Amino acid sequence: MVLAIILFGGWPATLYAQSGCNIHQTVRLHAEDVVGGDEFGSSVGLNGYTLVVGAHKSDIDGEDSGTAIVFERQGDAWEQAAVLVANEYTVGYNFGRSVGIDGDLILVGAVFGDGNEPGSGCAFLFERINEQWTEIAKLIADDGEAGDSFGRAVAIDGRIALVGAHHDDDQGNDSGAVYVFAQ
Repeated sequence: MVLAIILFGGWPATLYAQSGCNIHQTVRLHAEDVVGGDEFGSSVGLNGYTLVVGAHKSDIDGEDSGTAIVFERQGDAWEQAAVLVANEYTVGYNFGRSVGIDGDLILVGAVFGDGNEPGSGCAFLFERINEQWTEIAKLIADDGEAGDSFGRAVAIDGRIALVGAHHDDDQGNDSGAVYVFAQ
């Protein structure tokens, strides 16, 4: 049995595979439009033959707006399939600081995005519809405050999404919170 493992720590993202006790690098991924300082590989998610990689310092939609790049496995190769950005103007959002994927759903955190207050953080949900990735929802914390970093961590399983806000102060300074969304 082969298990895919993604290790990250900056640009470029590297894919490893495990077979038995042996682990070996299978490919080193680069995005087409990534440049120095974009921090491609700062977040990664894998589900089957679809991989999403965050580049939260990308300037694709303005300084530090961020992006998430989707790769799909075609035979033995990983090909860039899509570049995800939020539908709204996102200068400074750090979109892609966290990513999660489950089947045809991708969740992308934007820790400095505008939730119910400017800079409180947000997350964006994308769905693959007819082989195209489409933004279908923006998730915000109803009680979010500027600096909460909502979107610093995300996870998705089916129609349940989790979004972390490690600077939430409800239980004390930077005590943190996790928000659960369900459809």
